[in-house]
Amino acid sequence: MHACLEYISAGSIIFLILGFTGQYTTAMVSDHISLIEKNAGVKKADSIIYTLLLSPGQPLDWGHTTEEPELLGLALENAVKLYQLDKYKVRRLSDDSPNYISPGRIRDLLGLSAYYYIAIRIYPIFNITVTGIDEDWISIRLVNQWRTPVSNINITAAYLDTPVENVSYSDITSFMDLSFETDFAFNVTDALGTCTLNCAGVSEEGCLLILATQLGVKSLTTWPNLSEHVIGTIESTMGSVSGFNTEVVQKNVEIEDLDYIVRLTLWS
Repeated sequence: MHACLEYISAGSIIFLILGFTGQYTTAMVSDHISLIEKNAGVKKADSIIYTLLLSPGQPLDWGHTTEEPELLGLALENAVKLYQLDKYKVRRLSDDSPNYISPGRIRDLLGLSAYYYIAIRIYPIFNITVTGIDEDWISIRLVNQWRTPVSNINITAAYLDTPVENVSYSDITSFMDLSFETDFAFNVTDALGTCTLNCAGVSEEGCLLILATQLGVKSLTTWPNLSEHVIGTIESTMGSVSGFNTEVVQKNVEIEDLDYIVRLTLWS
């Protein structure tokens, strides 16, 4: 009889231990699954950047309207190849745009929950800086996306005797095609990413157009300030990256025959 009671007591204790252990294990597994889901969620950055860069959004021409798009996509409506972006859509990510779309709205339009934070940076592959002007000579410096000087980059420059605000998009395309009626200057960057060019009569009353090319990659800038017809660096961010769940993806894109990098950061 005593043996029987001992077996019953032992069985009850084992049952209680297994019950508590089961509950603890279930909770632990549930927490682990939640963590995995959150970590996997950050990997949405890949699908997000493809959606952003390969889709024109809805409506297809939303960059030319004052309304927010129903679906966000930066691709050119009639793109003939992948990763061709619409400059009017891209400009709406800049906070100086009259039809600015904030980072918070970008997150919403991409279908992300408030759990995520997002940053998008669009910038030229080559960064061109005018470092000096001495009589008819101009000096420029060129670095890549890692701020490293790049040698053997073909530089083309031309001085236009008109303010940069009056330069049209057709002027820029004619300059890039070397069909503009002006004097062109040519040189190649050295090991320090620098070179000088002979451009007669340069002054801030006019403007410089400067094109850098290498193996089909092209970046362009204007001086003394950037023309409204050229996309510079655009950054849309929800703040500083924090937390452990962070993913960064980037793609090379084309905007108006010039080459850029789109860098997307997603964190939670």
